[in-house]
Amino acid sequence: MLSYQSAIPVLQHYLNNMLELIQQAENAIATGLHTEQALLSARLSPDMFGLADQLCIACGFCLRACYPLAGLDIPEIPPSPLHLQGLRQRVAATQALLAALPDSLATPPTQVVTQAGLAEHTLPSAVYLAHYALPNFFFHLSMAYAILRQAGIPVSKGHFDGFHHYPTGFQFHDQ
Repeated sequence: MLSYQSAIPVLQHYLNNMLELIQQAENAIATGLHTEQALLSARLSPDMFGLADQLCIACGFCLRACYPLAGLDIPEIPPSPLHLQGLRQRVAATQALLAALPDSLATPPTQVVTQAGLAEHTLPSAVYLAHYALPNFFFHLSMAYAILRQAGIPVSKGHFDGFHHYPTGFQFHDQ
């Protein structure tokens, strides 16, 4: 059975870590490593979304993960201005909308209909959360992390998950 604990605290934790990734991007801009617009539009490949879009989509998947399971329509967050402060505001709005759902996931619908690109799927609610919504959230958050790494910003696994810690300058060596 799905529960509040299987979704909302996980997403809230990683939204807080998203704020840390945004802080690292702001630090890089402050030191002159990148301009804000160049960093926000940076992408891993020409056919992929840029950093700003990856972060916005990750926020969207938080709501797409939980609101259907509460039997509610997915709320829309107004478009954010294309700057890091706007992304911070989007994360805060997402967190507030998730916080409004604490008891709503007690009796999820048995199935959720969702759009995945051009494909429409009807999935059992447990499959929807575990195999579709949460992995999509983590995919877009991971892409944002990878874009920052590719841009030379010293984010670590600890910035991503909030658990790992490595000393500054720590280098992995082949075994």
